[in-house]
Amino acid sequence: MRAALLIALPVLLAPAQDLLEVRVDRRFELMSIVFRLADFQEYRMGGIEDYNAAVDAHFGAFKDHAAVKLARELRSQLGYDAIPSLALRVVDARTFRPALDLKAPATGLDARWKPEVASKFLDAMAAFARDTRSEAFFTAQAPFYEKLVQGCRQGLVRHLDQAWFTRTFGRRDRDTFTLGVAPLNGGGNYGPHVPNQRKGQDLFALIGTPRAAAGQVPDFPETYLPTLVHEFLHSFANPWVERHLPELQASGEALNAPVAELMRRQAYGKGETALKESLVRAFTIRYFRDHGNAKTADAEGQRDGERGFYWVRPLAQLLGEYGEQRVRYRDLEAFSPRLVEAFQGWAVQAETMSAEAVKAENARLEQLYAAGPRLVSLEPAPGAKDVDPASSLLRLTFDRPMAGGMAVVRTNDPFPEMQGKGQWDAEGKVLSFTVRLKPATTYGFWLNATGFIGFRDREGRPLRPTQVTFTTRQ
Repeated sequence: MRAALLIALPVLLAPAQDLLEVRVDRRFELMSIVFRLADFQEYRMGGIEDYNAAVDAHFGAFKDHAAVKLARELRSQLGYDAIPSLALRVVDARTFRPALDLKAPATGLDARWKPEVASKFLDAMAAFARDTRSEAFFTAQAPFYEKLVQGCRQGLVRHLDQAWFTRTFGRRDRDTFTLGVAPLNGGGNYGPHVPNQRKGQDLFALIGTPRAAAGQVPDFPETYLPTLVHEFLHSFANPWVERHLPELQASGEALNAPVAELMRRQAYGKGETALKESLVRAFTIRYFRDHGNAKTADAEGQRDGERGFYWVRPLAQLLGEYGEQRVRYRDLEAFSPRLVEAFQGWAVQAETMSAEAVKAENARLEQLYAAGPRLVSLEPAPGAKDVDPASSLLRLTFDRPMAGGMAVVRTNDPFPEMQGKGQWDAEGKVLSFTVRLKPATTYGFWLNATGFIGFRDREGRPLRPTQVTFTTRQ
């Protein structure tokens, strides 16, 4: 799982094979709608204005439906990639009948779903599909979905070298590849895999979409390619970690410990998750190095460092050895002893490696901050004590055009209730949010923070992390 990143990709990569299916998966889309209605923030990030409005118009009256209520009750137990894990294990988006026995370990359902709870939720989903006439909604949206799919094929999929996965992990003729375009997900992306009837795996990359104003269909720039590679890699890396978890569990926890809070803020809660994410990220770096794109590989490594994965660069170097000695290592399983040994060695050095990585990363960022953008003004003003609670605008003005990303990071203070997504002006200097404020409340948040560097200028230089607080009057 990762958020979409926009970086330069100067090299045109090999075209994708025709084996990759691209579609909007109605099972995941309808479940995303339910969790959007249940106010799961990760399912309220859609940036396509017209589509968001269409979803709210058709389904908004069903916020108290049994499926939505049950979703709210599950908030403390699950979220993020647990949702597609269940959605992709049903037959269709009408009956929500499980395609596999949810109680069978081989089904691979995310452990956050207890089988009896999952079954109850799927029954509620079937009722939601029927009661909301969801098929009518999907039929009405079909032309829009087709434009999304075609845009994704033209702008992104044609640059994917799908054969690299075969070269790297071996032939898996019983597997399928599907790219699911997820218009409600915004920057949220997932890489689930599901057993199929051919005794292989159906591999998915579920990719959120770029923003698009009213009347527009988003483009999928080639800069989304690292995200697509990353999500497909989960289907290869995750099973390897799971097979070797008895040997790796202690290493994962030790590596995760120095950066546990940063990982938690990225919804990476355990050592096992850190191991999976780091292996995926290291292979993503190898993908671009294998295609002669050092600039993208380096940028990926830098962003991984910003997010606390201080061992990813040496892991990527080790995977280079795997790629160069394929006669000796016929597949990743044959390379397992080297990987396990390396993880165990880094775990022993975790505190030292983390401290050194943080020091180097801070020095690098300090240079970038010094030349980076400045916040010229903020409305309401930082530190203000008597902000009118009737104010409905949060506006940031920068000293130069920005790249279009953002990172407004929550703290333990109350957070302004956002009404839709932020909008940049034509010049890219002013970002405005429509908000709803309460009287006598102190609000707090960060613009950029450790591991969340979304505000950058068009040269890629980040805004120095800036803490903001203000208080509304009674």
